Amino acid sequence: MRDLLLRHKAPETPVGIVSRAMREGQATAVTNLDKLLSHAVDMQTIVVVGNSQTFTYGGYMITPRGYRSKYRRQVSGEKQGSGARE
Repeated sequence: MRDLLLRHKAPETPVGIVSRAMREGQATAVTNLDKLLSHAVDMQTIVVVGNSQTFTYGGYMITPRGYRSKYRRQVSGEKQGSGARE
């Protein structure tokens, strides 16, 4: 799986790993594609691969929604995060 992903994604692409979700022994990790093989991945594991915009911060994976670049228009006096309504 890792080698296939590395054909299309950078080695530093963030990866989230959840093992035994909602069960005894649940474990989570945030790593990258390059270090993925150092973690146990089995049938009880969920692997979340980030996209080109995903970054890590404080042990979390963060992927910006992308609306800021999609809708560049900003109304004068508008606070960031409040959309213009028409």
